[in-house]
Amino acid sequence: MSRNRIKSNGEGSIRCEIRNDKKYFIARVTVGYDNNGKQIRKTFGSFKKKDVVDKMTALQHQVNQNLYIEDNQAKLKDWYFNWLFEYKQNKLKPNSFKKYEGYYRNYIADSTIGNKKLAELRTIDFQKYFNILLEDNSIGLVTNIKQTISTSLNDAVAMGVINNNYCRYAKLPSAIKRDKFTVFTKEEQTKFIKELAREEYELPLSFALATGLRLGELLALTWDDINLFNSTVTVNKNLSKAYVINKDGTRTLKTMILEPKTQSSYRTIPFPSLFNSKLKKWQTKQKEYRLYLGEVYQNKNIVFPNNIGNYMDNKKLPRAFKKVLEKANIRDMNFHSLRHSYATRLFEANVPMKTVQSLLGHKDIQTTMNIYTHVMNEDKTDAVESIAHLFG
Repeated sequence: MSRNRIKSNGEGSIRCEIRNDKKYFIARVTVGYDNNGKQIRKTFGSFKKKDVVDKMTALQHQVNQNLYIEDNQAKLKDWYFNWLFEYKQNKLKPNSFKKYEGYYRNYIADSTIGNKKLAELRTIDFQKYFNILLEDNSIGLVTNIKQTISTSLNDAVAMGVINNNYCRYAKLPSAIKRDKFTVFTKEEQTKFIKELAREEYELPLSFALATGLRLGELLALTWDDINLFNSTVTVNKNLSKAYVINKDGTRTLKTMILEPKTQSSYRTIPFPSLFNSKLKKWQTKQKEYRLYLGEVYQNKNIVFPNNIGNYMDNKKLPRAFKKVLEKANIRDMNFHSLRHSYATRLFEANVPMKTVQSLLGHKDIQTTMNIYTHVMNEDKTDAVESIAHLFG
C-alpha cells in the first residue's frame, strides 16, 4: 500500500492512499484540546476528494465559530444556544436576538425536543412538539418558533453537523391573516390635529403624521438630517432600545443607533413647508433651553431629544399618542397608525404606488400594496353607499 501526502490550506491535512487500486482521501482536523492540552483530532475519508474537502471546510468552520459538536451527541438545546450566541448574535438586530433568545428560554431549553440529541431527532418528534405548543399558544407564535429552529438546523446541515433538517417537514395549520391596518379617517385626522395643537408633543407627533417616519427613525433624527431650505428630511439611521442578553442570562438595557432596516429605508422625504417655521422655532427654543441648563444639557444635535438633550425614551411618544386619542374621543390605535394614515392620504390623492413605496422606504412593493388594498376596501364601501339612493 503506497501513500502520498497532500497538504491543504488552513488547519488540518488531507492525505491520499490506495485502497483496492483506487485513491482514497483521508482528512484530519484538529477540533480542540483535552484537559491535558493534547490535540483532539477528527478523521474521516472518502474515495471522492471533493467530499472530503467540503466536509473538512465545514468542520473547520464549526470549530472557528465554536459550534463543533463531538459525534452529534449534543442535544438540540445545546446546539441552538451555541448557534444563537456564537453565530447569530452579531448578525441579528437587538430585538430579533431578544425574540430568538426568548424562544430558547421559554420553549426549547426544557422541552422534549430540546433534550433530544440532534442525531436522533426526526419529523415526528417535531410534529408532536408543535402540536403540544399549539394547545396553549397562537399559530403565529408556533410558526415563528418552528422557523427559528429550522433556520438553526439549516445551518447545522450546511456545517456538516447533521445530514438533514427534519424540522422543516412538520406541518402547521395556516394562520388566519387579520387586518392589522388602523388608519385615521379624514374626520378623525382633523380631530386628532386639533387636539394635538394643545399637547406638549405636538411637533414630533404631527411630523410623524406628515412624513410617515417609523418611530425609531423619528427619534434618531439629528438637525443634520433636516433641510429647511428644501423642506426635506433624510432618513439614514434608526434608534433602538433593547436588552442585550448575555450567555449567563444577565440583561443590560442599551440605546443603539443602527443603520436602517434595509437599503430601501435610506431615503429623503419632502415635508409640508408649514413645518419650516415650526422646526425653526423648535430649534431656537432648544438652543435657549440648552443655554439655560448649561453643562447638564447633553448636546447631541437631536431633533426630538429628552429634557437633557439625550435620546428620548421610545415609549414616550406612543404613550402621548394614546392620550391624544383619548382626549379627542378617537378609537384606539397604535403609533404605527400615523404611518399608515400618511400612506392612506397619499393613495387618496392618487399618488403612484411606486412613489408611495419610495416615500415609506418599503423594500417590497407587496407591503405597500397591502396598505393600498386596505384603502381600496374602504373606498368600495363608500362607492356602494353612493348609489344606495337608486334602490329606493
